[in-house]
Amino acid sequence: MPKGPAIIDPKKHPQRAYARRHYVLERMCDNHMLDCKSISQWDSYPLPNPTNIDTSGVANDWYEESVRRHILNTYGVSLLYSGSMNVIEWKDSSLQNLAQNALDNGLNSYMKRHPHETEYPDGSVIIMDSRNGHVLSEIGGKTYNAGFDRSTQSKRQIGSIAKTIIAVSALQNGYEPDTDIMDVPIHIDDGYGNIWSPGADGGDGMGVISLTKALADSRNQAFVRIGYDMGFDNIYHTFYEYQLYDDNVKLLPSSMLGAVETTPMNVAIAYSRAINGGYDITAQFVQRIKDKAGNILEQSPTQIDKIDVNQVDVSDKIKTMLHSVVANGTAYEAFKGLNLDNIGGKTGTSNEVIDSWFAGYKGPYVIVVHVGYDTPKSLGNHEFGATIAGPIAEEIIKGMASF
Repeated sequence: MPKGPAIIDPKKHPQRAYARRHYVLERMCDNHMLDCKSISQWDSYPLPNPTNIDTSGVANDWYEESVRRHILNTYGVSLLYSGSMNVIEWKDSSLQNLAQNALDNGLNSYMKRHPHETEYPDGSVIIMDSRNGHVLSEIGGKTYNAGFDRSTQSKRQIGSIAKTIIAVSALQNGYEPDTDIMDVPIHIDDGYGNIWSPGADGGDGMGVISLTKALADSRNQAFVRIGYDMGFDNIYHTFYEYQLYDDNVKLLPSSMLGAVETTPMNVAIAYSRAINGGYDITAQFVQRIKDKAGNILEQSPTQIDKIDVNQVDVSDKIKTMLHSVVANGTAYEAFKGLNLDNIGGKTGTSNEVIDSWFAGYKGPYVIVVHVGYDTPKSLGNHEFGATIAGPIAEEIIKGMASF
């Protein structure tokens, strides 16, 4: 980007624009990026009309920026900008458009409910194939810019999204979907001399309920009790193992309710591992990269190993439990008009309604939606994961009919 681009605007200052172009051509010649004999040929071309420049092509979105960053971090700036590569991505353009439209519609609906708001919140969307980690769609914000990507760079509290991974841990350690859980007040010493009483403002709770009911209705006290009964360290181990949180993140009992920050991409990976039977997938944007000589620099793995070969496969149980959330739980209102075959998911709302989440599946595909302001503030007293992120996910899943 040149300094003071306005002073070389080809419309207002054509002579300066010609001079700048000639300077760039000479530098390209000096750096062996252009045949020096062709400078006069390129100098003879008319200047472009800025009003006719199209920046809406396939290389101008969040996904392509993630690919660019991957190439830069893996192979360095020289190969990225001076080399020659053939890159094949996993992106599905139809899903990318579907996700962007659903996000736009959801945010527009939110703004209609809050006419006093002058600023849109940003949400992110990820669609991932849980079987192999292929990222089919990634939206990092309402409007594309090459700066802050909320899907991969934004760390937010996840609220009740964490409960699904707690349920996975419980199922792997002897619990069943119909195991009785006590949803009654509990008081926990946080290890720092403070007593934590989660959900204390929710009355006496629902009493004895099943694990499935606890997940469907997102019962805070019940899930903290699961952590207390199993040992919080066992739950933390599953959080780390499923990559919901990075290993360097310190977890406390409040993480049972998602009070610790992580990225939407980590949520997508954790949910993918939950429904694929515990296979050790990572996010894959690139299918294959070849250099100019045709040598393969990178290729997505064809064999995915389990995190732990001795681990109990609870994927069918967890998918059935997540189905109950959309069929008759907290996500019912958002999904009640949809054919729910092979669909499930979990809503999440962080403290003070700062973040709205949905993470779920359609068949083998995982869909994660997050909405929140970059400078954290409440989305509104009557907003939840089910009212903002849930309807966006519903529109995406509805549009995925052919998948």
